[in-house]
Amino acid sequence: MLAEILRRCWYNYYSRIGFDPKYGANLCRHYQGIPYLNVSISAKIEAEKAGVEPLTLRINGEPKTVASAPKRGLLAGITDGRAQRKIASALQELQTEIEPATQKAKAWYQKTCEVKWSQAEILQVMEEIERFGTDSLTAFFAARHNIGLLQNRLLWALQDQIPFPKNLALISTSAHKIDGTIEQQISQTIAALRAASGSEFDTLLTELVKTYPHRCFCEGNLSLPRWAEDRSSLRAAIESDSFCREETVPNRKKRLLEHVDPPQKKQAAQWFDQLEPLYRLESSARNAFAYIQAGTHNWAKAAVQEAMSDDRILNAEDVYLFELEQIKQMMTGEWNVSAIDEIQEVAKQQRINYTQWKNATPATLLVNDTEVTALAPTPRNHFWLG
Repeated sequence: MLAEILRRCWYNYYSRIGFDPKYGANLCRHYQGIPYLNVSISAKIEAEKAGVEPLTLRINGEPKTVASAPKRGLLAGITDGRAQRKIASALQELQTEIEPATQKAKAWYQKTCEVKWSQAEILQVMEEIERFGTDSLTAFFAARHNIGLLQNRLLWALQDQIPFPKNLALISTSAHKIDGTIEQQISQTIAALRAASGSEFDTLLTELVKTYPHRCFCEGNLSLPRWAEDRSSLRAAIESDSFCREETVPNRKKRLLEHVDPPQKKQAAQWFDQLEPLYRLESSARNAFAYIQAGTHNWAKAAVQEAMSDDRILNAEDVYLFELEQIKQMMTGEWNVSAIDEIQEVAKQQRINYTQWKNATPATLLVNDTEVTALAPTPRNHFWLG
């Protein structure tokens, strides 16, 4: 599901800023059950159209850019500046658009909670998943992508005074834990629940679930129940000593800039200031897309009942082993009872694959087909250079 919608979002984002992207580009690949995002293709189009410096990674102790920057002509400074202003303008617009997108996604989710599922309703909602999910995931991609670029620039600006991995840790503590994110609100409520008991505990827990019925931990796994269905994961987080509370770090900007060489301080300060609104956009967009994931979870539960009625699917949990397009084919009858053996064989093979993959530690990065392992904690994103 994520890969399908992301392709559309990537195209929409770059079309919006006038970069004329190629739809259906080699953007995502699945490797050991994980979707990997091709960061090279985004780096190439931004370097060509706007002169944006590509990400520079540190692999085996050496810097490696994810794409080569093209030679720039005499007028490149003018055209690049215009294109970069379009990127900045698009990011500002997305910050104002995310609230309406959230309300739209919320209304769609509520519909999936209340609808009486008939075959017609299953087919209608099926066609809405990608359309309703595009706005929020476009905003999330835009925020996450530009956060990565800014963090990368700060990482290398700190490298001389604080070499890796200490520079990464400083960015994580100084530039990420900010006020106003939804993750901070949830973690603070969980911290309050730890200190509460009796009726106060029940009230706080009920209010948290009422505010975020569509959330859960590991939301990308659509088989997991959302908090409105099952509060057990929340209770486990409340009781766990390992759950991290999002604390605000004082003097974050000052602490970071102290370790930047004087010629770069002004630019680094600008990068830091650009991060904060993007973190809030990322948080809001993640919350909005969580409504789409929760609604898709509801739809999948209804769709599997349809497929189980004629034994195309034998176990309800097997619906999550199929790709979104495959479930669509079952619902439209394109993959019908005449293909029962094929459908069940696909489920069997996917179950074997899932068993192999679920306990494996996925590589953070693929360079073509080579796995690269991170030597320091990184966000749970998976990237591919290809």
